[in-house]
Amino acid sequence: MKCYAVCTIVILAAFFVPALTIAAEDNIVRKPLIIDSVLIDRGKPAAQIVVPNIPEYNTLARRVQAAVKQASGAELPIKSDSDIASRRGEIKGEEPSITTILIGNQELSGLVTHLCLRYYCSVDTQYPGKGCYIIKTIHDPWGCGANVVLLTGSDFAGISKAVEKFCSDLPTGSTILIPRTFKAEFPKENKDLITDLSDAEIANQVKTTEKDYRNGVHGGLFNPIVRAGDAYNRTGRECYAKLFRDLVFLADRLYKESGGINGGSWGGGADFLFAGFVSAWDNVEESPSLTDADRARITRILLDFAHHWEKYGYVRGIEKPSLRTNHWTFDGQGFLAAGQYFGKYYNIPDAKKWLQMADWCFRLQVNSFKTQEDCGAYQWIALRHVCRYSTTRPDFTWFDSGKAKMAGDLGIMETDNLGYHVSFGDVSGFDPTSEMAVWQYLANITRDGRYVWALQKACRAVGSEIGGFACPIEPVEPKDLLGVKFMPTDPLFYAHFNGEKCALQERTFEKVVFRTSFDPDKPYMLLDGISGCYHGHMDGNSILRFTDKSRIWLADADYIKSQPKFHNSMLIFHNGQTTGLPTFCERELVADLDRTGISSTTTHGYAGADWRRNIIWLKDHAFVFIDEITANEPGSFSFRCYWQTLGEPELSGDLYRVKQQGPSLSIRNLDGARLRRSDDPAIGQNWKNYRYADPVVHVLQQIRARQLRAGESVCILNVLSTENDGQMPVQAQRVDDSSILLGTGADKTLIGLNADGKLIAFGIDTDARIYCLFQKSIALGSATRLSVGGKAMFTSSQPISIELNADGNAVIDAGTDAVVSIAVGPRGTTVDGGLLQAAEGIVNLDLPAGRHTISGLALPSKFITSFPEPTPALSMTSSASTAAAQPRMFGTPSQFIPSRGSEIKAMAVSGDTIYAGGINGRLQAFTSGIHVRWIFDAGSEIRAIWAGKLEKNQPDRIAVGTVKGDIFVLDDTGKLLWKQTIPYSHQDPVIAYLTSANLSGAGDKALIIGSENWHHYAFDAKGKELWGYDSTRASTVCAAGDLDGDGREEVLAGTEYYTWHAINPDGSSRWQFRPTGPRANAVIAGDITGSGKATAIFGGADSNIYAKSADGKTLWTYSAGDEVTSLCLLDADSDGISDVIAGSLSYDILALKGDGTLIWRRDLGEPILAMTTADINSDGSLEICAATEDGSVFALTRKGEIIAHWSTKCPVRKLATIPGSPTQLAAMCDNGRLVVLRML
Repeated sequence: MKCYAVCTIVILAAFFVPALTIAAEDNIVRKPLIIDSVLIDRGKPAAQIVVPNIPEYNTLARRVQAAVKQASGAELPIKSDSDIASRRGEIKGEEPSITTILIGNQELSGLVTHLCLRYYCSVDTQYPGKGCYIIKTIHDPWGCGANVVLLTGSDFAGISKAVEKFCSDLPTGSTILIPRTFKAEFPKENKDLITDLSDAEIANQVKTTEKDYRNGVHGGLFNPIVRAGDAYNRTGRECYAKLFRDLVFLADRLYKESGGINGGSWGGGADFLFAGFVSAWDNVEESPSLTDADRARITRILLDFAHHWEKYGYVRGIEKPSLRTNHWTFDGQGFLAAGQYFGKYYNIPDAKKWLQMADWCFRLQVNSFKTQEDCGAYQWIALRHVCRYSTTRPDFTWFDSGKAKMAGDLGIMETDNLGYHVSFGDVSGFDPTSEMAVWQYLANITRDGRYVWALQKACRAVGSEIGGFACPIEPVEPKDLLGVKFMPTDPLFYAHFNGEKCALQERTFEKVVFRTSFDPDKPYMLLDGISGCYHGHMDGNSILRFTDKSRIWLADADYIKSQPKFHNSMLIFHNGQTTGLPTFCERELVADLDRTGISSTTTHGYAGADWRRNIIWLKDHAFVFIDEITANEPGSFSFRCYWQTLGEPELSGDLYRVKQQGPSLSIRNLDGARLRRSDDPAIGQNWKNYRYADPVVHVLQQIRARQLRAGESVCILNVLSTENDGQMPVQAQRVDDSSILLGTGADKTLIGLNADGKLIAFGIDTDARIYCLFQKSIALGSATRLSVGGKAMFTSSQPISIELNADGNAVIDAGTDAVVSIAVGPRGTTVDGGLLQAAEGIVNLDLPAGRHTISGLALPSKFITSFPEPTPALSMTSSASTAAAQPRMFGTPSQFIPSRGSEIKAMAVSGDTIYAGGINGRLQAFTSGIHVRWIFDAGSEIRAIWAGKLEKNQPDRIAVGTVKGDIFVLDDTGKLLWKQTIPYSHQDPVIAYLTSANLSGAGDKALIIGSENWHHYAFDAKGKELWGYDSTRASTVCAAGDLDGDGREEVLAGTEYYTWHAINPDGSSRWQFRPTGPRANAVIAGDITGSGKATAIFGGADSNIYAKSADGKTLWTYSAGDEVTSLCLLDADSDGISDVIAGSLSYDILALKGDGTLIWRRDLGEPILAMTTADINSDGSLEICAATEDGSVFALTRKGEIIAHWSTKCPVRKLATIPGSPTQLAAMCDNGRLVVLRML
């Protein structure tokens, strides 16, 4: 027998609380609080009973009616719920003006739905629970003085209990008042609903919340504030009203202490809880635990809170019609809630203004299924806000226009067969859940069982929450979304991002999905049609996810790393440079045929080329990728196709495989590309909860390099297939540059491009763009004709995709209306199931756009009898360095090989000493011969080391930073001079970098520290903190330089995200700028113009080098192709002025003049990881020393000529000159080794 706990909270109070004055000077006076609910007033009915028009519930209504009459002698009228509100919660006519006894729950009652959508209750088939009930008074929800007495439960049994309890507890007399009431029966195991908090526990929560606020927790105090209000609403327990009050008072105090500036003093992201704060207060306000003074103060705080967000940066310009981001819609729904609350109860002018701001925010957005976001999380957050606006304003345009349905369907398309929403854009983890709230709204508003099915398919349990309701509608599998389907772009979204620069709107697309079933063991693939946008990544034309055999094979998940190379995409270099991807791809062909599916989508104007991704899907068998890149301009091109995979990797020849606890994915490359495999454990952390593979993303890179004339093309050929344990991959062979043979025997298939529109095999003539030729069938993409053996099979007035089978059946997928002339047989022909009245021979079919099935055609018994012979490509799979003519190789005579757990993670050099430290927290001072001079124990893993002058008249100092945020400054003997600890803020205070800067213009320097806690700090030489600077996101790199020539150095600070900074010597912001992509990898400052003033030079993961002036203006930008990893200064052209030397992952070292023009470019054949300058050969001139991913270190002259080569046999992460031994280099390797290099 199931046990239940009964919770009864009854508050006796006066009929109403007199009007509350909030601010007499502003004439802000609240209407009286309506505490008691009047049923009978001096023998006359003062209430109504509202009930769903369902027989058994009408019986409950009559039971209440009879009980009230017995108690008072007066009879209350019974009204049908459907006369008061529509099923989706719209009030019909005026809101109730008298007390309403409301029977039912959100599933049964439109009026309950109305109240749930406005956050006054949350009662559905899951809450309060099976057989459980709630009796609850809702106070003046419409601002007209009328309360609601809600008798509810999760099912008929629970609602019946509520009715019986209500009737048994009715007072008697000619006047019947129901005091503020919360009576409930909850499942005993749900302790959160039946447990009180003690005063000590409340005080402890307040204390903990203050600590979290000071540590920079997102939302400040308002997440726990809203949770407390929600808990009060759901349980009626006064402890939560007290907690709410105390937290609001604390938030107000902390806000005033911090000055209320920059939108962050309520706590970063507090506006995300704006609407929730208003709704929570509306529910808590009548609590008897609050005094009138409490109410006045909290309302004043709420007013201050609302006024604060009026001036917030994201709200500026809200009056201008536009699609929105989540930052706008969070505030928009907050202003809606504030406008409605203060309009109902105060009628102050601000209320109308806030409602207008909400309308400005949403009135255009409700006409689009897409916000500015292209992200698997944020786009749904903003659309959830659209749902709230639509249902509570109310304005159901979004639902009635079909835009909501398109959004819901897009969510299903973006959900893989395992039930996970695909994690594209700025997403941490691989399974975002934000789409589920939109499905919940859709299920309840539209009663469409497809969204209930989607909620049940999703891998996360759907709970009951305020604003998210369980919906027991019969689920319906959305079979209309099976096959090869695309979602077109939304016209407003297309216009917002100037899509006309990319392609015609009707030719663009959101996503293309490939699947025949929702079975986890069947294939699912998702292709993206959009790059960039808000919270979006450079992932247009990339594969966002591929699942099969209950596994996720292709990985796409990271919040920060947005460049194409972090996706299943293509990176193109033209003369060593690249460009950003255009926002929209062109949909040239999407076809869902019988055995095959086809898509052909093009990214135009990408680094001097057009990239057409052709996907031919042999359903449930294999995917063939023919990536066709056509030069628009002549030049040197490098094409790099990336595959981000999960599992145990193995690369053998042209075959790459990953295995996940049995099943495998195979990627076979057939064009002879050079193949490279690498591991990315950082991005892999997004997959730490994925159970079938270690949290490491294994990257396959396929590289082709060609000199092309305009109009020439290169094709990269890949076959993707999955196999069960023990199975071999599908056999695949190259035929020519754009076609392959797949399979063997009767299953052999010829697949390729027909760029010339000519004969594709003996006896077959077609102008199809893409073909898939089996022995007994043929599939064509974008064809207007086909003849076999000289006999016409069909012609079409418009290009169509068609699959013809020897048995006389065909499938046509027409992108537009077309007239198709086709040969029919003698036994009768059907079109889409209807018998065609036509004689044998050629007939004309008027086919509307869409998919059509035809039977009874006159087709050959075989389409091909012999296939062309395969011709393998010239293999380039081995590592191929283009690093000049084999310069002299030198050995590595000195190295430190650490024991396990003592690997080196940071290094610095001063004089003739190398300082290195790592995992075990021990800083070791080495001679250049790798002899230990002394050791200092920092207590935790060392992440940053700096060595140099702080005090001008003192020896060099050594600074050490750890993962715990500890900073130690030592003298050159290892003696500790001072220590500081960086605090937690937003995230752990891991030290990212250490450097120095002359902030005063005098001789002494400050120690500059960057932390992953989103801050940069300056400490003087004695350890006193000078300033802290909030950079919003983790620090990555730093340099100092005198930008304005005043003798004091500014600090240049890079972060992992989209904003990089110049900081004045006093710690104030000098300027900020936003690069094209996140993460600064390198920064330097120096005089590159001969002006005597330093220029700031940043190198980014977005591939760009940025030169910035003292006032923050961009002097020039230069693309290095791939990530810029290192920067230094050297006079490369011997004109007496320093030039910029940059190393990048594109394999190139670049020398650039001070105006950004290229002096020379040198390809080292491997990604460049580190760089420095040194007079390595003692010729009196500095050389460039560069380390590559294969463990090589090269020395180059200032003209870019390679004069020396070392091999460390491991990637080198840092290079440094040893000043006391200038012909030697210190190299820190990936495996934790320290190596000293010299020319022998």
